[in-house]
Amino acid sequence: MKRASAAFLVLAVCLVAGCEKAPLPTYPVKGTVQFEDGTPVRNGYIETLSHEHRINARGKIEHDGSFQLTTFHEADGAVAGTHDVVVVQFLGHEMAPQIDHDHGDAVATRFADYGKSGLTLEVGEQQDNRCVLVVTKARR
Repeated sequence: MKRASAAFLVLAVCLVAGCEKAPLPTYPVKGTVQFEDGTPVRNGYIETLSHEHRINARGKIEHDGSFQLTTFHEADGAVAGTHDVVVVQFLGHEMAPQIDHDHGDAVATRFADYGKSGLTLEVGEQQDNRCVLVVTKARR
């Protein structure tokens, strides 16, 4: 009988803990990342951080500079509100001679830091959530 009571208690705690509020609604967000001269950023990732909910969304930058954001499920977008944005690239410069890919120019490293990027986007429930993010090239 004690085992059954203990098992019921564990089950009850798990059910209550698992009954948290459903994830927040998200809204599709698409955009492009480009340099000041209009050329696309050809690789990397976009990551956003919601001011209100402190929830991240992310998206892969395609070769043409386009991206779409994901929060909970593939391409579901981001939660509504203002988001800080960073652009993150992983460039293996020491491997560059061995790789036959055109990754394009590198983005200045300040754009990988929420405190320094200066990039924001606004996500709304009843708006076309398309944006163009403009960044500067890294110094060579």
